[in-house]
Amino acid sequence: MKQILMLLLSGYESMEAAAFIDIFGWNKVCGDHSTSLFTCGVTRTVCASFGPRTIVDYLIGEIDPKEYDALVIPGGFGRYGYYEDGYQDECLELVKSFDQEESYIAAICTGSLILARSGILKGMRATTYATQTNSFAEDLTRQGALFTLKNPVREGKIFTASNPASATKVGFLLLKLLTNAQNAARIQKDMGF
Repeated sequence: MKQILMLLLSGYESMEAAAFIDIFGWNKVCGDHSTSLFTCGVTRTVCASFGPRTIVDYLIGEIDPKEYDALVIPGGFGRYGYYEDGYQDECLELVKSFDQEESYIAAICTGSLILARSGILKGMRATTYATQTNSFAEDLTRQGALFTLKNPVREGKIFTASNPASATKVGFLLLKLLTNAQNAARIQKDMGF
């Protein structure tokens, strides 16, 4: 069984999280049944952007990265506390631990900033939420990443993507890598993509 951990931070984007929940859930029920997705957070109850609340499966301190094959980090909004959670030492250490285990790591939108702050994107191409006046790109660059408008970006086992629409693309790619191309194509077709 392949286990995927999704880190939910205050102010996370529900749409970005939902892409992974659905893709790996569909695979567990309708695909090759080889994946399970679990959630973790700084607190047991996490408030997403715009108000919905989620009770996570685990607190970060309860996680052993050796038990997982991938880490997913949906982006979120700073006004809802996203960076206060994401820049905490325990979150950054979690990211570093997954990188040391050579697990897949996927960050969507501003989730890339968590990866950059942890130090794992130094010297690597990466993307994040992109606008014409983009302080997010500057943040990536200040942390040593090589910002690109390409979307999504893959560097070895690390994926970064720039917006909610790209979460599904990264989710299907991760499913393909964790299972196989035929299985991922079947789930993609069954889900109408």
